[in-house]
Amino acid sequence: MPSFSFPQALGNFSRQARLRELLLWCLPALVCGALARGALLAHFPYGYVHPDSPDFLVTADRFLNHHHHFVLHGKKAFLGPILFLLPMMVKIPCLLIVPWAQHICGLIYTVMVGAIVRCWTALWKWWIVPATVLAALNPALLYYEHALIAESQYLFCLTALGLAGCAYALARTRRRFILLLLTLLLTAGSRPEGKLFILFCLLLVPLLHWRQWRNLALVGGITLAFSFLTWRSTRNTQAGVLLYATLLPLAPETPKSAPDFGPLIAPLRNERLARGVLAMPDFVIEQKQINHVVYPYLKSKHLSITTAGAFCQKLAVEAALNRPLLLPLIVCDKFLLGTESPSNDGFGKYRMQDIQIRSCTYKPWMLKLMPRLTGLPIHSRDDLIAYIHREFTPVRPDWPGALQQFWLRLTTGARIPFPGQRTDTPGIPLFYLLGAAGMLTGILRAGPMQKLHLAWVITLGFTASVVMLTGVVNARYRFVFEPFALLYLFVLADGIAALIARRPPPLKPMPN
Repeated sequence: MPSFSFPQALGNFSRQARLRELLLWCLPALVCGALARGALLAHFPYGYVHPDSPDFLVTADRFLNHHHHFVLHGKKAFLGPILFLLPMMVKIPCLLIVPWAQHICGLIYTVMVGAIVRCWTALWKWWIVPATVLAALNPALLYYEHALIAESQYLFCLTALGLAGCAYALARTRRRFILLLLTLLLTAGSRPEGKLFILFCLLLVPLLHWRQWRNLALVGGITLAFSFLTWRSTRNTQAGVLLYATLLPLAPETPKSAPDFGPLIAPLRNERLARGVLAMPDFVIEQKQINHVVYPYLKSKHLSITTAGAFCQKLAVEAALNRPLLLPLIVCDKFLLGTESPSNDGFGKYRMQDIQIRSCTYKPWMLKLMPRLTGLPIHSRDDLIAYIHREFTPVRPDWPGALQQFWLRLTTGARIPFPGQRTDTPGIPLFYLLGAAGMLTGILRAGPMQKLHLAWVITLGFTASVVMLTGVVNARYRFVFEPFALLYLFVLADGIAALIARRPPPLKPMPN
């Protein structure tokens, strides 16, 4: 049996020239990222309970306080709830260990960004330092790493999926194929919409194995079967209702899937039409109003109200097919409205104290879970308030707020008008237009990454469109797409610079 020794491990690392080179080029970003994360951990030793945290923690509550009964919230995927449960099972305070773990993953994410820059650009040494420093100091990522929700896990897994795709595009080995499928499963497990990235693998594999019919049959079959299992691994019971709430003005007067439902939903539909097809209502209220119509209808058909999501999803698909040309306008409108705010709530006193107290108490069982979350004797609301006021004091000086304002100016400061939108819709941020130009550059530029860019850009666009159509108007939804817009901005810069310098695209950016 082979033995392990630390000097031998150091020797093996020293022979990995490209890995060592990558880490050296990422070192400025790692230093900046470690300092920022260290400052947060020093000021806030405990993680932040977000308003969405109870949805993740219902798994821990049911398992620990209800005879090991395992349950997942209907709106959440499996990865976050399980990861938050594990430390509490061994009596490690979740709010102490999770921020450390997620911040460390944030530094690993920074290195993955550097590896992607190494793969995607010819003049990578020009871009890797600014790209990784911006990635490491992304204020939204710093915030979500410190919060008890799965946003940072989603970005980490999605970036790992993109990097695994790069590795497989360069060398189609069995190990890299397994890595590709594994990162796909983790991406699907981190957020419900993560399962939409099965489209990436279903596009990438045929593109890379085209005309290799025997390999394509085998690898494509495995990918298809694994994608089906991945799709079935997560669910969202509210997605259909939210999608129908967005597309209700597009719906036909008499839906084919449920003709007798048309007159019941007509008053709500007519009200939306009177305000305008592109008018944005309060989607939370709209969802409740739709449920008030859907639930009695299902009961009259002797169907469970748990089928409401699937029923509304059929109605939403029918609405989309009824007026499909309006879908891009709705997507753009909801996205642009979301760009008026930062993609995270920040570390202000109101969020850290008042909102967190509400987050820890609006579910009756949350207070009972607080001793396991913190490792402290918190048994009453007064104990909770004292804990939050003690541990979540404002940051002085407010460097996270300054970083937030810099990032917001960088990504949404410069805008141009978007034709066809409502007058109260903000213009398109130039940042995203340049990112889109970088996506086109990646697709058109010859090289081993061309097919990967085609599959990745199509999947990003499709997933972003579905998210915008399905969700409420929420700045948080762009959080996971913004880093890739930034990466493609560097792809655009590299394409222009390489054209001027007459440099070919990267041929072997990673070892096989």
